[in-house]
Amino acid sequence: MILLEFPNKKYEGYIFDCDGTLAHTMPLHHQTWNQALTQHGAKFEFTWKLMQILAGMGAKDTIAYLNKKFKENLDYKVIHATKVRLFQKGNTIVNPINDVVNFAKECKEKDLPIAVCSGGCKQNVHKTLNLLGIKNLFDFIFTQEDVNKGKPDPEMFLNAAKAMKTDPKNCLVFEDAPKGIEAAKAAGMDYVLIEHKK
Repeated sequence: MILLEFPNKKYEGYIFDCDGTLAHTMPLHHQTWNQALTQHGAKFEFTWKLMQILAGMGAKDTIAYLNKKFKENLDYKVIHATKVRLFQKGNTIVNPINDVVNFAKECKEKDLPIAVCSGGCKQNVHKTLNLLGIKNLFDFIFTQEDVNKGKPDPEMFLNAAKAMKTDPKNCLVFEDAPKGIEAAKAAGMDYVLIEHKK
């Protein structure tokens, strides 16, 4: 069940996270993170709770965090390549988060600028949006490859506002991850939290 509360205020630009916001892909991300980490010798359990804490961060920052926390020396490039391969293989059918996708479609119909800002890699994000049939809906798509600093840094959201030619304070962000909410706040943007309840 998704808990969603839309604000009454009108905004000039709308920004959507991908995984866990537009698409029900977080379980697959958790599974493939676990497989990639285990395959390359991680000695800790990558729990669902841990993934929720790190959700929204790019893979490089995630591995750096895990290395520091668990005193590991995991190779970011090797693990990330494995994780992407596993996700691409498993990502064949994606269910949309209908309330959010429908809202994005309404924005498009009203000719309001909309963008995707995801901590995921370009290959995975574009495939997910294509599987949902909504990639062409968005004016701009930003991923971890497009920024120097990923979420919780506001760079990605500020770049999206600039691309949409909107003031950051007149943008609304849709996010399910704590790091994404931090980034929205740092960018001076309002946000809608997508809460997943069992």
